[in-house]
Amino acid sequence: HEERMVRTAVRTIVLSVCKVAEAAVQEYVCGSGTLPQVLVAALLAEHERASEALARREGASVEAVEESLGRLLDEVYFVND
Repeated sequence: HEERMVRTAVRTIVLSVCKVAEAAVQEYVCGSGTLPQVLVAALLAEHERASEALARREGASVEAVEESLGRLLDEVYFVND
């Protein structure tokens, strides 16, 4: 999502669900093929945006490159959590 607050809220919810110590929830989360696919797709998308921003850095502002790299770093931290 483009809005940082929305991304933060969704990530908080996902992390909260993943940390529920109930066996059925853990089984569902660990057995889900969707969550890893979404995480990988998000990382790849942000990597692509960052690469594109860096490739056209002559025409892009420093702020655009920093924003793109910041979003990529956010995704990496989220996956790490």
